[in-house]
Formats: sequence, C-alpha cells, structure tokens
Amino acid sequence: NIRDSVIVNPYGNGDGIFSSSSGAFSDTLVEGTTMLGTPTAGPTPTVGVVAQASWGDPTPANTRFRLNNSVIYGYDYAMTYAEFYPEDTLNIAVDSSAYDPTRVSAGAGLGTPTFVTQGLVDLNGVDPGFKELPTGDYSLDSGSPLIDTGQAADPPAGSKDIGGNPRACHGTAAGVIRVNAGAVPIVG
Repeated sequence: NIRDSVIVNPYGNGDGIFSSSSGAFSDTLVEGTTMLGTPTAGPTPTVGVVAQASWGDPTPANTRFRLNNSVIYGYDYAMTYAEFYPEDTLNIAVDSSAYDPTRVSAGAGLGTPTFVTQGLVDLNGVDPGFKELPTGDYSLDSGSPLIDTGQAADPPAGSKDIGGNPRACHGTAAGVIRVNAGAVPIVG
C-alpha cells in the first residue's frame, strides 16, 4: 500500500506504480498520493500506473488495484491495464482521484478487466494548480480543482499530507466534508 506520498518520475524516466500478479493475488491500494511524470518524445511512453493480471504467466491470476484521493499528472499515459488471459481477474477501482481519462489505455490482453470510476476530477487540459511544480512545491493554489474533491469521509486515523500536517478535511458549499486529492499540504 502507498499512502500520503509523492512519486516523481522526471525526464521520461519510467512508470510511477506497477501492480501485477502472476499466478497469485495482488492487492494494491494507493491513497492520498500525488504521481508526477514527464512526457517523453522517445519510443517508450511514461505511465503513471500499470495494472495487469498474469504478466508473462498463463496461470490464472487475480489483481486488485485501488486508487483513492490521488492525482496522476504529466505522464504520457495516466494508466494502462490488461488481463492477459481469459481466466485472469483484474479489478480497478478509482474513487475521488484526478487524472486525464483520455490518457488511459487498455492493453491487448485476452481478458475483460473491471474498471469502476467514481468522483473523477478530469484533468484533460486542466492545470491541477500546484504552486511551484518545477521547484517541488506541491501545495495547491487557492483555485486548484483538487481542493475538497477527495472522498466524502474522514481521512484514515493518523493520515498526514506530504508537509507532515494532518490531512486537510474541509467542507464543500453543500456541507460535505472532503479531503484534498493527492498528497498536498494545506493550501498556501
């Protein structure tokens, strides 16, 4: 499990998270995390999340990948996924997270993955509103679309943002309590 973290892959330098099973069960939870990449002009695209079942193994596999209150930004692909064999099971659940859904790609596997999304903040052509992304300041500008877009629940006990502060839990105009998406400090 990856919680309250920042993953930075600069200069087209690979994938953010690779979740796969091969003849076994894999269960990955990414919670309150910000993944930042850089597109590459080369032949190998950068990918925020790779989720797949039975990579290179014909034995039936079961992979579950959950993305909650997280942000994927700047990669060539936000996410790629595939079940390689019809006997495999790949379940992807996205809840209250932010990425560009036009940068999600289903692989050429033989199975039919389950992909469920709720509360997506669409970053297609939208700046996520980090204060100083080039200098590593991932706090949010006051107009960021990531503010109060996380799950409508209290953060897990002891959960802290990347600045070491308790996870911000504000309310929307409708009175719904929500955390900010990603691993960002309180709006500065």
